[in-house]
Amino acid sequence: MNSLVAGTIVFRQYQSKYSNGRLNQNGIVAVQYMCIGHLILGLSKVLEFRKHYHYLIPFDLIEVFKDLTNKLSKSHVKELRNTVFAHVLDRRLKRSKTQLEVVELLEQLSSKKPTEFLDWLNNENHYEYPSTVWSIIKELRDYLIKGHDVKKEEGFFR
Repeated sequence: MNSLVAGTIVFRQYQSKYSNGRLNQNGIVAVQYMCIGHLILGLSKVLEFRKHYHYLIPFDLIEVFKDLTNKLSKSHVKELRNTVFAHVLDRRLKRSKTQLEVVELLEQLSSKKPTEFLDWLNNENHYEYPSTVWSIIKELRDYLIKGHDVKKEEGFFR
């Protein structure tokens, strides 16, 4: 969950610096790559959670969580993780993805609307469930903490 918060906030802050001329092209490209990689790894964990722990998802959240993970699956999150951000080699292609191939995947992920995509992940002005990925994960996390008697300070370590 913190991946979504950090990745979206840092992305927006540095995009603002770039827009105001306080960051050069190389700097913004590096920050964007770092943030998107962080977001992709976090979203991959959402997919992994559903795959391995689907039985822990409460009835009230099943459809919302299923819709979320289906959307993430269709948007190439796993492919981006496996072939760009976590590994160098695309095993299917037997080579690294080209910059153009990576950009195409990122455009598919965001539907060519990066600001709307970031808002869908974590919108600081609209936290209501189920409007953002963050709100869905928070709802699930809160349920799991309460339902399994996890102390707040333990949540990080599980």
